[in-house]
Amino acid sequence: MSDPVLKRVSVRKFSHEAVSEADIEKLIKAFHASPAAMGKFENMQAVVVQKPKYLDEVENAIHGHGHNAPVLFVIATKKDDPMGERNASVAAQNVMIEAASLDLGSTYTISSMELNKNPEVMSHIGIDHGFEASVIIAIGHPEEELKAETDRSGRYKVTRR
Repeated sequence: MSDPVLKRVSVRKFSHEAVSEADIEKLIKAFHASPAAMGKFENMQAVVVQKPKYLDEVENAIHGHGHNAPVLFVIATKKDDPMGERNASVAAQNVMIEAASLDLGSTYTISSMELNKNPEVMSHIGIDHGFEASVIIAIGHPEEELKAETDRSGRYKVTRR
């Protein structure tokens, strides 16, 4: 299967192999390609956590829900932006689809709520004052071969009129 949308699956077990800088740049470009409600791009930012010191801090803050991935892509939004979480979710999907196209695994976590309870960690990793973490994406080389369902057509109800 070559379509990265269909190839994307949730991965929670990652190898210790580092994600290349070239791949990280592609993930960042996918983030930058994300839309933002009303064009308020200044209301969203990302932090790519990959240094062991910071990965450990974030993993501890989110109680291991980063699944020991070598990259945690933290998407933060302005605290007062009513569209923040929606924008962050759309951006996360862009990043996860790009990860799939690079044969990387990813998983969307809502552990951002736990990270927001740790302002010191948020400051250490570079989230600006007035922002809060909305989504954390764990990214890395999957420990096991990715196996996506080839037919997902029965997942949701779809009505056509």
